[in-house]
Amino acid sequence: MRLEFAGIARLIAIPLLMLTPHILGKQTVSFCLPQQTISQRKQHLANQPKQAPSAQPSKCRTSAKRGWSIRRAFIKPVRCTKCKQTHGDVIVILRNGKRLPLTKSGMCHSLQVAPDRRTIGWLEGDHYYNVPPGLFVLEALQKAIKPPSRDRRSPVELYKQEHLADRVESDYLFIWRGGQVLARIDAKYKCIWQFRDGGKRVATSCAVSPARPLENIYTLYDVATGKQLAKWSDADYRWHADKTPPPVWAGELFKKVFSDDS
Repeated sequence: MRLEFAGIARLIAIPLLMLTPHILGKQTVSFCLPQQTISQRKQHLANQPKQAPSAQPSKCRTSAKRGWSIRRAFIKPVRCTKCKQTHGDVIVILRNGKRLPLTKSGMCHSLQVAPDRRTIGWLEGDHYYNVPPGLFVLEALQKAIKPPSRDRRSPVELYKQEHLADRVESDYLFIWRGGQVLARIDAKYKCIWQFRDGGKRVATSCAVSPARPLENIYTLYDVATGKQLAKWSDADYRWHADKTPPPVWAGELFKKVFSDDS
């Protein structure tokens, strides 16, 4: 009888020993292995080279950088009865498809996108009328004789009502990046501009007079701070026969100014 129970116990114990590693986990295999096998396995694991952690960029940083990448930026024109020049509001479409209207004045123009595809700039101002100087004198005389009233319009106002504006004159240059305006730069009288150094700087050329090409002031600004970095005037080139070439950063604007004046 005892022999029968011993045989049955052996038959039950052998399958249980074989299934124990699957039930309790792989680590229990070591208890069933001889001491020599265990030491060999430890030595094998110690000799394996350690894998360095993968140098993947942070998802937050990547998404933040790509999130403001610009697919397209343009001026949405507005219907204007005061001039023939195209102007409107700035619209930006990001890489993720998000559409951002940046302005509401309807007086923006000369939009440019920097090479980094994250920075844009545009000029914004108001209509400019080339009013004859005599009308300003007449308006001053009328104000001296009789104060203006709502029913009586001044000669300058009548001229603007009856004539189209010559152009949209800029007041400021706006630089935008990453959802905010980085700089607002004074840019009056026939301003032209361009990005420099991949969008880190911006160069402008503005006339000192809205009517006659007397002198242009060229200025270099830092985009991140709006700080003025350099300044140059072409007055000596125009009036004093000084043919010294302009600074490198102002060269392209200088050529454009004199090609438009000629």
